[in-house]
Amino acid sequence: MSSPTKLLASLIGLLLFASAILPFFMSRMDTLQLALGSTIHAPPEMIEQVQHRDGAKDDSLVEKKNYQEENERIRVNVELNGSDRQEKQQQPQQPQQQQQHKHKHKLRGKDHRHHTKVPASPVASKEEDGPAYHFVVSSDCSPFQRWQVLTQIHSAMSVGQAGRYTWIMSGCPEDDNDGGDMNEGNAKHGNNKKSKAHGQDGSTLSRSSVLADIATHFPSLCSAAPRATPSSLGCPSVHFSPDFSDMTVYGGPYADGRTRRAYRNRNGKVTYSSYGNTYRFNNKPNGLRHWSHARDLSGEESSFDPNADEAIVLIDPDFLFLTQFNMPNVTVAPGRPAGANYGLGDQWLGFNLTSICGPTSRCVTTTKEEVYRHYSAGPPYVIHAHDVPTLSSRWSELVPPTYDQYPLLYAEMFAYSMAAADLDLPHTLVNDLFTGCMTHWPRSDSVETVAASAQRFIDAFDSSTEDVILSSGGTKSCFGSDMIPPPLLHYCQRYPFRLNDGQWRVLAKRRVAHDTLDCDHDEALLPWQDEGKEPSPRGFKRDREEYWHVLGVCAVVRGVAYAKRIGCASLA
Repeated sequence: MSSPTKLLASLIGLLLFASAILPFFMSRMDTLQLALGSTIHAPPEMIEQVQHRDGAKDDSLVEKKNYQEENERIRVNVELNGSDRQEKQQQPQQPQQQQQHKHKHKLRGKDHRHHTKVPASPVASKEEDGPAYHFVVSSDCSPFQRWQVLTQIHSAMSVGQAGRYTWIMSGCPEDDNDGGDMNEGNAKHGNNKKSKAHGQDGSTLSRSSVLADIATHFPSLCSAAPRATPSSLGCPSVHFSPDFSDMTVYGGPYADGRTRRAYRNRNGKVTYSSYGNTYRFNNKPNGLRHWSHARDLSGEESSFDPNADEAIVLIDPDFLFLTQFNMPNVTVAPGRPAGANYGLGDQWLGFNLTSICGPTSRCVTTTKEEVYRHYSAGPPYVIHAHDVPTLSSRWSELVPPTYDQYPLLYAEMFAYSMAAADLDLPHTLVNDLFTGCMTHWPRSDSVETVAASAQRFIDAFDSSTEDVILSSGGTKSCFGSDMIPPPLLHYCQRYPFRLNDGQWRVLAKRRVAHDTLDCDHDEALLPWQDEGKEPSPRGFKRDREEYWHVLGVCAVVRGVAYAKRIGCASLA
């Protein structure tokens, strides 16, 4: 055989070999990226350090440092396991790869396949053929969470959000005499000098006072247009459930209070629980379960309809709407839930899952890859109404054993992930549904664009208080017409920033007066001076994070001012 012929034969052989191994190589690339990314998720010790993120030590220097470090690591994890892999994950897969990674879920005779980690669309309107949104917020009956939820609903109104709204409240007494009077001063709102941990002094709102709040704050929704329409928000419903925070009722080795729960992480560090046998976050899964089963269990009226084509959007009290919530690129259907992509990672795989979920549960065999693809989810959870009763029940069952092993802040979030895995309900994880904490700050706009919006709020401090709070503007007034912020702000941390003269200001939800929405509360909510920080010299520079701190503070300040203006207008 001549040399050219041999060379040609060699090239043909090399091409055949490459074509044979390429599909195998490509099928392993995503797995390799997941494996590499998963080693950089927020480590257990940093997650443990923010167990007091909603606690009374919110403003201490130690807590501030811990939270900043943890938040940065959470952002890194979201970036590595979300947006940085997003483009690759959305590309069409090779046939062999599809066979390896597809998830089949037979529900109602259908085979559902799930796509993961897609960006939230900036388009403000909901797809016509998708389920209607039904927003659900779960809280206790403290004045602290009252102002947050009322402000949240007002923010939804101010951005023109459409859909139904339900407020689940756990532990409210029926008799007015058992709760604080909402019009009798600051002490009645849980804001006196003897405030306990978690920002509450023991005062509890009565059911009648909450219903009166709804009537006062939302007369336009509840009288003129009580039902939601495709273009408007409906009158908020309130569902009262028992208080589920007492963990002694579930039994176990810690129920008598003699032994303190503790968690030992992978590095051997031991962290003791600060919550003891009172875990308030247990109200979220159980409140959702109580609401979704109310008609079956007690025949009570409920805003939940299991037969409705609705996407239940579960959020926390400390969320605000910055623009209309929408996910036109994401399909939510029976067996196909979605959720925000969080950086919690696969830490729960190290728990004793056989003890928590049972030996035959699918959660026991869930892999690290599956966690990062489908189960590292957090609020907003977006679940079709058909799946809510089953998922909320399993979630409620798994919180107590999870809390016994991991008695820290995120026990209920890990339990949610385990419940979803147990029920074989992989989630579409969506980036950029929210900002504020436990995720990175948005990068869709240039620093110059973000700075321009933030600077308008900063300059307002050199003018007047009304220019700062802009009570007629609401949250959307914080953003210029050239900015499209994420739908939601999660303001669960401190937000320090500098004024034009270099003085530091800060806002944190724990220091907001609990009666801030009351008409007889004369002081406007403004960020206060950040003690312990020296003013910056002339010529200082702000970065993207500080500009977003400004915009976060602006949204809370103007959201509260807008809520108070609307709420007090009917009493004028």
